[in-house]
Amino acid sequence: MPLVKEGSTKPASSKGSQYSNGYCYIFVLLMIKKLLKESIPAEFKKYFWDVDFNALSLLKHKSFILERLLNYGSFSTFSWIFQIYTNEEVKQLLKKKGKRSLSRSSFYFWQKISEEKSLWKKSLN
Repeated sequence: MPLVKEGSTKPASSKGSQYSNGYCYIFVLLMIKKLLKESIPAEFKKYFWDVDFNALSLLKHKSFILERLLNYGSFSTFSWIFQIYTNEEVKQLLKKKGKRSLSRSSFYFWQKISEEKSLWKKSLN
């Protein structure tokens, strides 16, 4: 379902949605704005040895960045992931590509962590 009705600047309505009055639309816009301003910390460059680190975009390359950090990251990368990405974004990655793109141990670890809502700074819930 589109966030905005075609030809309109108002959010598309959804019957039975818990996010009435465009709150979901505003939340998404704020998240996109934040991701455009944020950048990957310089100390994480070691995890992206095979690509142009400065060309990475949190918005355009979200899956690649998450895959790499979930597989090879340290505690500091995990803390950063909890601040930048929502629990739902990590769950979607795990569901769609997790078993193929993460090591087995990383996949099962992050599957358990994604169920622990108290760790996540941002949440749609």
